Amino acid sequence: MPKGKYIRTPEIKQAASIREKKRQSLPEVKKQKSEITKKQWANPESRKRIFDSTHTEECLKKREISFHREEYLKNLSERTKRFWDNPIFYKMMIEIHNSPETVEKHRIASIKNWENPNYCLMMEEIFSSMEFLEKMKSLSNDPKYVENKSKKMKEFFQTNEGKEAIEKQRQKMKNGLAAYANSFITNPSKPQVELYEMVKSLYPSAEIGYPIYEFNKNVDICIPEHLLVIEYDGSWWHQDEESDKKRQEQIESLGYNFLRYRDHLPTLPELKKRIEERIYDLF
Repeated sequence: MPKGKYIRTPEIKQAASIREKKRQSLPEVKKQKSEITKKQWANPESRKRIFDSTHTEECLKKREISFHREEYLKNLSERTKRFWDNPIFYKMMIEIHNSPETVEKHRIASIKNWENPNYCLMMEEIFSSMEFLEKMKSLSNDPKYVENKSKKMKEFFQTNEGKEAIEKQRQKMKNGLAAYANSFITNPSKPQVELYEMVKSLYPSAEIGYPIYEFNKNVDICIPEHLLVIEYDGSWWHQDEESDKKRQEQIESLGYNFLRYRDHLPTLPELKKRIEERIYDLF
């Protein structure tokens, strides 16, 4: 080698980079790097040293600047896409994500996060921001995004994991989740709301959309302490009388009594009289 300053030309740099990439791809080198990394992360002092060195004010500033560069974000997006398009990587990540250890870690982390008031405030600000809402709206209106998401969901539900997920959700719905979810419905019919307001004026404990968990059902209105169910049946929505009868018999087997109004609303005195009659029938 000639004496003096050694200059690395672009050609020399490129050749060195190719050689290093080939060396790094060797199985024995990968294994060696993996063992070194495991040893480093097993040592608390080493972990702290790495964290401190990568979270200095200068590093964080550089990272923030890079993250807001369009070119950086584009390259990051392309690299991420290449990773997830790789079947081996995709399978590996699914296995890691669904492992009991990872699920438990995520559960604990999620609980800790939502117990933090600052985290809750931050997430509320993100989800209610116009930028987030506009982004979600644009995605839902993007045919390619909707088609791709639909395709992935169909593929997932055809796998064993997908079938298991469907069965688990079905069991949850059967065991009361459907009734619980329906209890939050905030768009009952207008006559049902009017009937509920009359019942509420007579019995303040009355509830609308009351869940009957034993049969995973919901009733229009219920006065729980008197086990009295009051329902408004519109002829359009209640054409299957046999199904309504079966549902009523199931709920009555738990000790409830029914009071029904079909296509008409009573006056307040009439309603009061009918409720008292039904309560008297129960006792």
